[in-house]
Amino acid sequence: MKLTCTYRPRDAWGEEVERHVEGPAPRSTADFLALLDAEAPDGHELVSVRIVQR
Repeated sequence: MKLTCTYRPRDAWGEEVERHVEGPAPRSTADFLALLDAEAPDGHELVSVRIVQR
């Protein structure tokens, strides 16, 4: 599975960061969220996910 994720800073400063994440299809929602959270830059939170390829 290939995803494009956008993360924004938790505070009001800084810019949004886009990351391309690739890996096997997750077995559960918890696994999916853990994968995306692990890709977040320090001090950022996930704001959007776009599936590029299943």
